[in-house]
Amino acid sequence: MASRLNRVARWTAIVLLAGMGARALLAQQPAVSATGSTLIRAGRLLDVVSGGYRPTAAVLVTNGRIVQTGTFSELQPRAPAGTKVITLPGVTLLPGLIDAHAHVLATMDGRMDPSSNILAAITEVGLAGRIRLGIPNARDLLMAGFTTVRNLGHSGIDGDIALRAAIDAGSIPGPRILAAGRKITPPGGQSVKIQTGDAEAILREEYIPIHTVTEAERAVSDLVAIGVDVVKIVADDDTRVLTRDEIAAIVAAAHRAHLRVAAHATTAPGIQAAIDGGVDTIEHGNDATDAMLALMRDKGIALVVTAYTLETLRDIYLWDSVMSDEERAAAEKQMTSFIDSYATLVRRAVKAGVKVVAGSDMWMLYPGKTRGQATKTMLRALVRTGMSPASVIRATTVDAADVIGWSDRVGSLTPGRYADIIGVLGDPLRDISALDNVAFVMKGGTVFVPPPR
Repeated sequence: MASRLNRVARWTAIVLLAGMGARALLAQQPAVSATGSTLIRAGRLLDVVSGGYRPTAAVLVTNGRIVQTGTFSELQPRAPAGTKVITLPGVTLLPGLIDAHAHVLATMDGRMDPSSNILAAITEVGLAGRIRLGIPNARDLLMAGFTTVRNLGHSGIDGDIALRAAIDAGSIPGPRILAAGRKITPPGGQSVKIQTGDAEAILREEYIPIHTVTEAERAVSDLVAIGVDVVKIVADDDTRVLTRDEIAAIVAAAHRAHLRVAAHATTAPGIQAAIDGGVDTIEHGNDATDAMLALMRDKGIALVVTAYTLETLRDIYLWDSVMSDEERAAAEKQMTSFIDSYATLVRRAVKAGVKVVAGSDMWMLYPGKTRGQATKTMLRALVRTGMSPASVIRATTVDAADVIGWSDRVGSLTPGRYADIIGVLGDPLRDISALDNVAFVMKGGTVFVPPPR
């Protein structure tokens, strides 16, 4: 255990050193400190619970927490002496956004197959290289309005835990991170093909493969020891599926440590095993049947939807590729079929009463976009499945906070919650793309995107 903790401390030091440049850049921006009080005055406030606006909105913040919301005339007399006032005319306030399925330390090449990407990340990029990629990704996510992310793997050994520590220390800008560490997988890992006698050692740089219930319990103990916030499992990878008993053992061990379990599950056998094992969220859920969705609803298992638009898939996977017109048309047809089938799943899940929250699953380089901009493409994808903008906003705020177990901290502009507040231009209830127009970002009472002058 001591060696694992020392490893985390070592990687945290690397992140702190690598983040000095980001911290210097941040210092050049006007910022309001988390200490003291701030009164934010805006054009209106979006109540994400009711899905309606409150006009002439104001929020009083003290020491990084929300004290009260109301009108400016109501709150101004109650503000302590020395309170800073931020005026945002024409701006809509809402809670900071949440990505429930992020991969902050992964920036892989969509033109390569998954196995080549993961092996390159392990053997060529390395953990230090991934941290160097994760620092700007974290910054870009925060500047785009994502104040919380649940990082579900592809961080090497403990990389997301080190990045979380550096962000929490204020050394680099970034969202609050729920770190999962390495994924627990069936033998062979996930999406990797290795033909070498050293396969197990390579796999353990990215995953914790298990063969038995005893190994499942030990894997959770190892993750708890290094300080994860959530346990991520891979219930299925092609025909390799964790058993119901293995998953149940993981869930029991995680719940004893007050951690939730997120399960990558795309096939019917994997989804069923995850449901029977009692996981807290199903990630993706492609082949879920109506009966499975009904079980998820009854057991309170949420579906973390990872939806894409055709534009997103085209830009990530077909950019700069040498393809004939026929090959490109065939690839786009396959992408369209995938998008349509997934949209059907989302509509069925909503109809069944399953709680749906948004996850980007953005682990690829998106040419021409920052990680924050790339992550936001999930919002348009969800609207295109038939969800209303109000429902999509709930899926990235209050509902997401509930599903990740942080509803007492984030997800709504409620007194006592962290002062994670963003301001956007436009009407996000009419057009979800208004969330692209971020004019203000506060996390924990500190302003990272100051109001326009």
